[in-house]
Amino acid sequence: LKTVEVKEKKQRAASLKEQSVKLSGQLDKLSVLIEQLNNNAQDIAKLDESLPLHPRTTWMYLLMENMVASSGMTLSNSTVSNTEGRVAGDEALMKNMFAVKREVKKMSANLALTGTAAQFETFLKRLENNARIMDVKVLEISSSSDELLDFRLSFDAYYFVP
Repeated sequence: LKTVEVKEKKQRAASLKEQSVKLSGQLDKLSVLIEQLNNNAQDIAKLDESLPLHPRTTWMYLLMENMVASSGMTLSNSTVSNTEGRVAGDEALMKNMFAVKREVKKMSANLALTGTAAQFETFLKRLENNARIMDVKVLEISSSSDELLDFRLSFDAYYFVP
């Protein structure tokens, strides 16, 4: 009986040692991944900015208002619409955020701007150099007054959600 017990304990010890070796290897891989994340924090931030993990339209409003103001233009109207449902408050998602299958979805935005051609050129450069992925769908230009022009833009922006 003692021999059987000793044999079982030896098998259990061997099994635990094997698990320990596997865990040690996984820990080493995890440490390498953590180091890579830390070394590439700026790239990860750019990726998060270009394709956010949320459909927050408020962030799009703020981004547009910042680009318009920094180009010297006047924003007369802006709308951002997101036809997808909300994902906030989903307890199953919150418990395991990275296990859920995600896909790229889009929100649409419209801007009405007033300014000079030079200001609009500055705005377009900011729009082009912005990290957020956007597709301009419509661009209309009309005369406003003396040197000012009215601009209307429609574009889509993207995000990555369940």
